[in-house]
Amino acid sequence: MTDSTDPTSTEVPATTPVTVPTGDGDLSCFQFGTGVPEVLAIHGITGNHLAWAGLHQALPDTPMLTPDLRGRGASSDLPGPFGMERHAADCALALRQTTDRPVVVVGHSMGAFVAITLAVQYPELVERLVLVDGGAPLPKPPGMAHTPLDEVAHAALGPAAHRLSRTFTSREEYVAQFREHPALRDHWSPAVEAYAAYDLTGEPPHLHARTSSEAMLADFAELFVGGANEQVSARLQHRAEVLRAPHGLLDKSPLYPPGYLDAWATTLPEVRITEVGDVNHYTIVLGEGVQRVARSVLD
Repeated sequence: MTDSTDPTSTEVPATTPVTVPTGDGDLSCFQFGTGVPEVLAIHGITGNHLAWAGLHQALPDTPMLTPDLRGRGASSDLPGPFGMERHAADCALALRQTTDRPVVVVGHSMGAFVAITLAVQYPELVERLVLVDGGAPLPKPPGMAHTPLDEVAHAALGPAAHRLSRTFTSREEYVAQFREHPALRDHWSPAVEAYAAYDLTGEPPHLHARTSSEAMLADFAELFVGGANEQVSARLQHRAEVLRAPHGLLDKSPLYPPGYLDAWATTLPEVRITEVGDVNHYTIVLGEGVQRVARSVLD
């Protein structure tokens, strides 16, 4: 891998589509750069592959495979069941189709949970992990046991979840509501706009997000302490670095409280915790924080 960690270009880099048959439809993946992939980058719960455009700009000579996960983006028509194991199985198929060597796996938010599951269940495919503000089972929000899951998800994810149930009259209206996201409005760029607009589908005045609410809710339920993913993460043996954002999904309280990740990692000797400057849950990949992610990929 070649280090070029100053992503100053405002253009959205081109990708090469990679179609991966899964047995019940095709998973849509995209490759940044040319050659055999050295990195697999996995987006978050309502994201898409363009979340990683900035990482490619930081590492232009590193071939990187980036899926649209099942139920998202160009893979939005793939059916359930969803969940970390299903996403990991899809990613394993993508890697086996494109490379015969283990790769560095980068996961953001929910993508970090998928990355851990991939490493535990398909260890031969993974060299090491970079877990970007995700991967450790989340503390349960107060009242979660007595509140409908969709209400918990909307409260936790904010605008990222609200947009999935809305209809928009134009691309401009959709992008405008995205631009007012509290974690993004002070960090807007052409790359962030492309990432946002990519998820839009339909015809005016009936445009909507491609991300499946069913997929989001099924996956969201697995991310907490006591959830399906907790036992999987406890079996992690690969070397991993967790990059923690000090500000959260709404640019306020962090996803992981101070000290939480250190406590989680006490039984995982190969896991290192690093806090990344003044970034939030989104700008750690969509803004200036991506340079620190790139350094970890090269480590």
